[in-house]
Amino acid sequence: MKSILFRTLLLQVFVAVPLGRADVSVAPLFTDHAVLQRGKPIPVWGDAAPGEEITVTFRDVQSSTIAGTNGKWRVELPAQEPGEASEFVIAGTNRIVLRDVVVGDVWLCSGQSNMAFTVEKTDNAAEVIAEANAPLIRQ
Repeated sequence: MKSILFRTLLLQVFVAVPLGRADVSVAPLFTDHAVLQRGKPIPVWGDAAPGEEITVTFRDVQSSTIAGTNGKWRVELPAQEPGEASEFVIAGTNRIVLRDVVVGDVWLCSGQSNMAFTVEKTDNAAEVIAEANAPLIRQ
């Protein structure tokens, strides 16, 4: 009888207490060196523990939310204009710092096989690369 009571008590403890901490995470398109579309509100989303408070900070603008019962969360930052690269911070039980994030024009291209042709494959690649000075262009 004691064994059954002990097992029942143990099961209740495991059901009542979370087994692990769910760190806040952000969608995979948010990375170091990311480009965010200028002139449009910036949606940011990810996962966290249900009920966890998440705060997103970019260029001294903050937006906060609470993760839903399914652990999903989403905030929207106001539209930004191009400027200096900045840190993008997502904070909950843990803190994610994305570095060198800029605002500019985001282009999505597809359909042409020559898009895979990189500068490194050109005849004068070393010269072109040495002369390049476009730190805000990202791929």
